[in-house]
Amino acid sequence: MGSSSISSATGGGSLSVPSFNLVPFTPTRVNFSRDDANPHQRRQLFIPHLPFSALTPLFRSRQLVRGMLRVNKRNRSDAYVSCEELDADIYVCGSRDRNRALEGDVVAVRLVDVQRVLSEKKEKEEAKLNRNGGQVKVRLPDEEDENEIIFGGDDDIETVRPKYCGMVVAILERAQNQVFSGTLTLRRPNNKRAQEDQQQQHHHHQQEKPMQDPPRIVWFKAVDKRVPLIAIPIEQVPADFVDQHEAYADRLFVSSIKRWPITSLHPFGTLEHELGPIAHLDVQTMAILADNNVTHTDFTDQVYKCLPSIPYDFSPVPTDRRRDFTGIRAFTIDPAGSDVLDDALTIQRVGDDTFEVGVHVSDVTYFIKANSPLDKEARARGVRVDLIHKSVPMLPEPLTQNVTNLVPDETRFSFSVVWKLDSEGKILDTWFGKSMVKSRARLSYEDAQQVLDGHALEKIEDTELRAGISADIQSLYAIASQLHDRRYTKGGAMHQQREPLAFTFAHDVIDNAHCIPSQIGVAKKIEAAKVVKEFLLLANTCVAQKVSSHMPELALLRRQPRPLERKILALQDYARDMLGVHINVDNAQGLQQSLQAIDNPQLRNMVAVLLLKTMQPPKYFCTGVLDIVKFAHYSLNLPLFAHFTAPSRRFADIVVHRQLEATLANDRNFYLDRDTVHKLGQHCNVKKEAALVAREQSAQLFASMYLNSIATPRNVDDPSIRVLQREALVISVFDDFFDVMIPELNMERRIHLANLPVWRHELDQSRRALTMFWKKGVDTSTGRQPTCSLSDDEYEDFIDDIGTTATTNGTTTTTNGQQQHPEPTKSSNKRQSIIQSRLSNSTGFSVEQSSQTIKALDKVRIILTIEMMHTPPLIRVLAANPYA
Repeated sequence: MGSSSISSATGGGSLSVPSFNLVPFTPTRVNFSRDDANPHQRRQLFIPHLPFSALTPLFRSRQLVRGMLRVNKRNRSDAYVSCEELDADIYVCGSRDRNRALEGDVVAVRLVDVQRVLSEKKEKEEAKLNRNGGQVKVRLPDEEDENEIIFGGDDDIETVRPKYCGMVVAILERAQNQVFSGTLTLRRPNNKRAQEDQQQQHHHHQQEKPMQDPPRIVWFKAVDKRVPLIAIPIEQVPADFVDQHEAYADRLFVSSIKRWPITSLHPFGTLEHELGPIAHLDVQTMAILADNNVTHTDFTDQVYKCLPSIPYDFSPVPTDRRRDFTGIRAFTIDPAGSDVLDDALTIQRVGDDTFEVGVHVSDVTYFIKANSPLDKEARARGVRVDLIHKSVPMLPEPLTQNVTNLVPDETRFSFSVVWKLDSEGKILDTWFGKSMVKSRARLSYEDAQQVLDGHALEKIEDTELRAGISADIQSLYAIASQLHDRRYTKGGAMHQQREPLAFTFAHDVIDNAHCIPSQIGVAKKIEAAKVVKEFLLLANTCVAQKVSSHMPELALLRRQPRPLERKILALQDYARDMLGVHINVDNAQGLQQSLQAIDNPQLRNMVAVLLLKTMQPPKYFCTGVLDIVKFAHYSLNLPLFAHFTAPSRRFADIVVHRQLEATLANDRNFYLDRDTVHKLGQHCNVKKEAALVAREQSAQLFASMYLNSIATPRNVDDPSIRVLQREALVISVFDDFFDVMIPELNMERRIHLANLPVWRHELDQSRRALTMFWKKGVDTSTGRQPTCSLSDDEYEDFIDDIGTTATTNGTTTTTNGQQQHPEPTKSSNKRQSIIQSRLSNSTGFSVEQSSQTIKALDKVRIILTIEMMHTPPLIRVLAANPYA
């Protein structure tokens, strides 16, 4: 297909972005060319991958495009390729067109006609329907369907027609040493023949007849459902697995993919090692790290040999190459418990209304020689990964703890950005340069907040130092507040982050017996954090401007595209029609002002959560591969932005440090070329995203442990699943499901009616109200009839939970909104009060029809089920049956 074919397949338009050379960056042990060999001439299920030697001219002639593949979590037969050369994702239909590519692979794609792909997909679905005798096979919703709410996840192509379609013709890169956690199974799941064989073997076993020969392979089922089943040679599994495979159902293993021939439906892999029982904290933690490709093993001897002598001698002071700030009062402010001290602040009054403020970042790169084993290992790890109870460092801790951390009373090398500003935060001058600094105090956000609240810094014993640092914090806060206000009023920025869950532990998390949080809740925002964040943000912005002006083709910056237009416009309509809220979607400033204009904090929080669903994540990029109009960071509303202030946590910052050093030295020969910087940015994006997912999964793990500790068993026969009730806020309603949020758990879930004891349901489109007709007496969490009826004890429990506000003067509301009054008998009044205690005041219901009508902003009783035998543990949300 020539370049003209691409134009016709994409609906016209030229691709003006420069082509890339193939830069091997993350080598893999998979030999893709070997997989395409077919010496026995078996039936091919996939097309062979194009050889690497053929790809470069095809990219240059625009016959192929490249991008990163992601698999739809809800519908694993759909995949998409994000390509910077195109203005929309490429839809890849089915496993054949995906051609053995996995989630996160960088692939070469040939664009194909969209209508042809959709027509073939429809024909396949019709053929499948005919094979099933006209019966539509309906897949029950699983946890992935429940995790995505309105405006979240990938669009179904039945709803939104893809702009581009394509097929994978080569896998360019795969994550280095990629592994997956999962379980072993003797027979291939969902295989009718295997199930019949298993039943036959069970029958033979009962008759004490000899079993057939053991299988040559067993199956590895990854926790991540986007990963295909992996065939494992029988020789690699535990010796007793075939005879005792049921005993391994709750044990986790780690596997990798080694080859995927074009003649095989499934890849072949290696069983790397066993993690252990799924319910153990250390096993769950190792599984999280494995699934996010986090290297958690110790650093090699070659890496340790790169470290400077410890303790490191910082004398004599190299004043000819470094500006000396050791005589100026500096201090660090970090989250409580942080063991990475990368940045310190200084402030001096240098005039009547002029201040010199410095951000001093640890000069980590001084101790890391480019392309050394230490540099390569840091690059491979990409980021420091912070879980709830432990961290996986990017750099060896002897280096950070003993040489680079800006600890009190120790001289350290730093890379500084120093401004002269007035009291309103207007920048009068900026200086960049290598420096030396000596911190005087190690403070937390809470310590700084004490100062702002007028309390003394008790942790600093020296009264003169305490007074000086307290005055510095007050001065820095005054200027930071001006910078903050200007960013949000004149600068047009918006607040994009939501506060995370915070966990309180009664003791250190050391083993399975000491790992359950004593309390969880949404973290409280600390005003003093503004002192640090505003100046770090300003430093990152100034560095981006400085570096990009010197090396316009090589600067490693960070950008954020605009929200997805279809989603942001749909949110605008939904907020207006269903929530009564006007949202200005013109720019980030309009979005921020719209949020601030919402008086109801619960409604404001809901809209903010939905708004985040429409946002695209920030990405690192090389300035030489994108048009300048794409450089901007949307939520910060900045034309240029970089990461400079956390070199111990992010490898991208190390690269930017080197670029700033080259800029200040006027060095035009940077050690990395454009394509390598581009690849490096993509690698850092993958690693940063993986670190965020690992953190979220760790938070889910500990939230599950806490909830499990206060829940009750679902039933005596199955103590592994426990349940508890909470109240949730309805976000939106649809034909077959509705979305809710549980604010105190920072949780949003989709509740599918297929999983509820509902025998009928109706959606009133005009009112956007969903009416559910419940099966009387059937408990949601078990699907069983309760062993006892509505009792006086239960009545008292619900009244205590809800409070007296649940009563509505004995009046029920039918589905059409009319009021009716039941007979005033004692039993009917009691039953009605119990029903009302399970429904919010705004929820319509009819006792006679066992119906419940809900709409956005209603409160509903929900049941949380916690399944600890998943990894991470599974928290499902179901609506409670008020008529059980």
